[in-house]
Amino acid sequence: MKKINWTFIIITLIIAAFLIGYGKNLISLNKIDQNSICEGKTLQNQEITEILSLGEDQAPVLLEVYSDYQCPFCGRYYVEAIKPMIKDYVDAGKVKLLYKDIAFEGEGSQRAAEAVHCANDQGKFWEYHDKITTTRYQANNNQIYDKTNLIKAAQELGLDECEFTLCLESGKYTKLVKNDTQGAWSKINGTPTSFLNSKMVANDKGENLGAMSYEMLKSTIDELLKE
Repeated sequence: MKKINWTFIIITLIIAAFLIGYGKNLISLNKIDQNSICEGKTLQNQEITEILSLGEDQAPVLLEVYSDYQCPFCGRYYVEAIKPMIKDYVDAGKVKLLYKDIAFEGEGSQRAAEAVHCANDQGKFWEYHDKITTTRYQANNNQIYDKTNLIKAAQELGLDECEFTLCLESGKYTKLVKNDTQGAWSKINGTPTSFLNSKMVANDKGENLGAMSYEMLKSTIDELLKE
């Protein structure tokens, strides 16, 4: 009959007890850290439904872009066409840019759109939009839209971490994003979709041109500026 190794069992129980206690301490420390971050702070309850536009209000051309954060074509369109357009036209006072961030493609899109609204609360829509869109485009990885990474992006941009976290975790903008997404179906049938001075940018057949090259976007804007 095999003898029971009581020494081994006792050592195992001691190690298990230590690990359990250590884990509980980590949880407590995390709670303390979170409480210290949010001490004396409450969630800003007022919803800011209007996304910050970029450019001068009196610019002769208004460009509206409907975009989904998980849509790979949207990321490419932003990085390769919209960003250089901002430099050449928005900064020159010729175009006013407005993004309509919607969530056609599931939970990651929904989370990212809500996070951008939380950044918008702090006047940082464009910085935050640029950061997560560019990172997603370069990494080709939707994990950037996990809650932890979205909060990390806010930290790196110097946003109020507690306010942003409370906003995101509370679902403050869940309903708004869902309503905006549902309402967008009456205007578009896919992303990205661009409107210039309220008219959808389309080909001769009336079909959405989607993720245009910068050259095509530039040519379309130039035509409007001549009018």
